[in-house]
Amino acid sequence: MDKNKKLFYTIIGAISALAAAAAALLALKKHRCAEQQLIEEIDDIVSEKEPEEETAEEPKAEVTAEDLAEEE
Repeated sequence: MDKNKKLFYTIIGAISALAAAAAALLALKKHRCAEQQLIEEIDDIVSEKEPEEETAEEPKAEVTAEDLAEEE
């Protein structure tokens, strides 16, 4: 194989490798964006439920036998 063909195939190979790397980076970016969107949706759902949980967990006033005896 002469030097010109070798150089040509080397250049074609390098361009192909760069194109593959660019495609991989774009796919990774798209995946991360979708992942980030899911995380934000989960955070929204959790933040909506937190106030309800806080009100449900508030301690109720307990009346003990001693309190009733003091009132009488």
